[in-house]
Order: sequence, then C-alpha cells, then structure tokens
Amino acid sequence: MKFRKQISITFLIAILIPFTILVLITSLNFNSSFREYLEYEQNIKFQSIEQMVTEIMNAPYPIGQKRELLKNYIANEQLQLQILDKDNKILLDIDALPDTNIQPDNEIIRKDYPLIDNNQQVGTIQFSFIDTNYTDIMTKSFSQTMFKFLFISCIIALMSTIIMNYFIAHALSRPISFLSIATNQIKDGEFENLNLPPSDIYEIETLNNDIEYLANTLKHQKAIRENYAQDISHELRTPLTNLQLHIEALKDGIIDPSEENYETILNELLRLNVIVTGLKESFSGAIKEELSISRFNVEELLNEITIAVNPSFLKKEVLLIANLEKSITISTDKDKLTQIIQNLLSNALKACEKDDKVYLTLTHRHHKILISIRDTGIGMAEESISNIFDRFYRVDNVRNTKTSGSGLGLSIVKNYINRLGGKILVNSKEGLGSEFILEFSDKIIDTAEIAEKSM
Repeated sequence: MKFRKQISITFLIAILIPFTILVLITSLNFNSSFREYLEYEQNIKFQSIEQMVTEIMNAPYPIGQKRELLKNYIANEQLQLQILDKDNKILLDIDALPDTNIQPDNEIIRKDYPLIDNNQQVGTIQFSFIDTNYTDIMTKSFSQTMFKFLFISCIIALMSTIIMNYFIAHALSRPISFLSIATNQIKDGEFENLNLPPSDIYEIETLNNDIEYLANTLKHQKAIRENYAQDISHELRTPLTNLQLHIEALKDGIIDPSEENYETILNELLRLNVIVTGLKESFSGAIKEELSISRFNVEELLNEITIAVNPSFLKKEVLLIANLEKSITISTDKDKLTQIIQNLLSNALKACEKDDKVYLTLTHRHHKILISIRDTGIGMAEESISNIFDRFYRVDNVRNTKTSGSGLGLSIVKNYINRLGGKILVNSKEGLGSEFILEFSDKIIDTAEIAEKSM
C-alpha cells in the first residue's frame, strides 16, 4: 500500500471514530438533559399553581368566589383540582380535564400538595391530569431534530475531513516521494541532481540533509576507489613488468644470473607481497581472527622494532630518534601492536627525505600509555587528515611518488587500534610533518573483554 493511501486511511479513522463516539455521547447527554428539563418545568408549573391555590383558599373570600377564581385560573391548564379537608372531605372540585384527550392508553396522574394555613396543614390540594406522554413525545421529537442536525454535521465533517486528508496526505507524501526517488538514484550510482526540495517539516528536512550527505560521501568514496584502482593497477603492473623483463632476460641470456639481478627480482616479489597482503588485510577486515592478549614491556618492544627498521632509515639517510620511558607494561596483542608501530614508522619514512627526522616517543600519563611517531616530512593538508584512515585513500602530495604505498596501511592501523581498544590522534601541517599518537589504557584487560569490544 502506498504511503499516501496509508496516511489517508489512518487520518480518516483517527478523525471519524472519535467524532462518531463524540456524536453518540452528545446525543445521549442532550436527550437526558432535555427530559430532565421538561420534568423540571412541569414541577415548577405545579408548584406555581399550588402556591396560587393556597393563597386563594386562605384569602377571606366566600367559597363561591374562591371557586370562580380557581376555575378561571386553571381553565387553560387541563387539570382537575380538588381541595380536601383534614378528613379527606371534598371542599372544592373543579374539573377542567378535556374528555377528547383521553385515550385508551392514557392514564390519570395525580399529584398531592399540602394546604397550609398559619404554618399548619389544614387540608390537601390534589391535581389530576391526563398522562399524554408529553415528555416522551417531546424528547423523541427533540432526539429526531438532534439526529438530523448531527447527521448533517457528520456529513459536513466527513467532507471536510476528506478535503483536509487530501492536502495533508499530499503534503506528507510528496517529500517522501522525492526521498524515494533520491534513494533509487543513489542505489543506481547517480549522486548528482537528487532534486530534494526543502521541507518545513524538521524530520523530513533532516532526512534530506542526511541523504545529500550520504550521496556526497558515496560520490567521494567512488572517486577514491576509481583513483585507487588506477594506482593499484600501476603498483601491480610495475613489479610484474620488471619481473617479466628480468626473467625473460635471464632466460635469453641477455643478463647474467648474478646476485644483484636475483636481488632485484626478490625485491619486486617482496613489493608484490606487500601490496597483496595489504589488499587481503583491508578487504578481510570483517573477518577478525582471535586476539592473543599478553602483558609485556612496551619499551622493550619498541626497542626491538627500532633495531629492525633502522637499516631502512639509514639507507634513506633519515634519522630515527627514540625517547622511551622505562618499565611501562601493557596488556594487549603484541603482534598487532608491532604491526601498528611498524606501519606508522614505514609511513613516516615514506614522507621523509634525506636529513629529515622521525621521533618515536613512549610516555605514561594519567593512566594512559602514549606512543608518538612524529616526522619532519612533507606533512598533509588539513582536509586530508579526516580521510587518511579510509580504505584506498592516499594523500595527494605522495600519490605519485616512488615511495607511496597502496593506500591501505592506515586503514589497517585504524582497524587494529579499534580492536585493541585504543585511540589514534593525528596532527599534521603541510610542509612541516605529521604526528600520530596512540593512546592505550594501562589497566590489565582480559581476552574476553577485548574481544567483546572489538565485535
């Protein structure tokens, strides 16, 4: 069912059901109130007659005059009036009941009132009248009138509801339709010209902004992937071409099978292995092997890493300076931390030229273990910092250099950091260098807790 139709049906139900209940309750209350009003008016009428009869009977008039006065008074009331003394002897009888109104289903109703003189009851006033079901008839007539009025009101309300429903459903469904069209465009890979008109509804406008942000993000990622595809194709093609040429040259006897030539082939194979390994680890990030948690000395690990990577720094004539606090231990996966540090040091070396420096620092502050890798290399523009941990992203100023990597290293670093429950901060200025700061808690964390956080 379409959204507009659902809104229409829901709105009609939401309006008509309460309105119908309200009409029924109102009708019943009006009928009850009208009946009470008629009965109240009738009681007031008899009380007024009783008061007048009492005044006439207590007046110093001859009985004949009293009779005439009372007869004239009730002539139009369609009543029978009887005055009785204390012994129920009839003192006065005036009959004004119309014989023509008496039907087989009618009955005579009698009401008695005390006749008071000097605050003492001296007799009884009896009113007799024909029960013509006046109250029921009037109530029924009133109900019919009310029903007609309410029925017409319901028709008007229904028509108004339908008209209002049309405009409301249109107002709500129109932006939803645009959102649906936009999401289909995004699904088909179209990120331009989404045509999302502004909306006065906060939630719709927020959703519009989110959709546009998503489209821009996907567009950006698409561009990154396209650039990466070109870069990685070049990265793979170059060592493969070199290998092919060297192997063909060895086969044809063009070059000698010297140690230097074999080393060249080996280096190209190692280069291919780095690229393929990076691809594997990046694309299999969702498949997480179990962590091996142990407690070890961080300074000792960093010294081992420094010794292992120092030849690469010496070859490029970049100075690696280590400033490490002693006796700092950590509970984490040693192999993963090693890969993180080696990757960051490798990236720092790639960003440096001859005579640049790389600083490796270890400190312990406020229950936090901080590992800093800072270089004096080419640095990054501010807009690049937020993207460097994305897969396939490479900084523009190193994209085409001989030392550039596959664009996967920092993505892997971020993945490992998250799995180990740590944080990574980046500071960089173009032309001045970059600093990566790793932050870990110094508390002992068991394997189960780490694994749970990494899920």
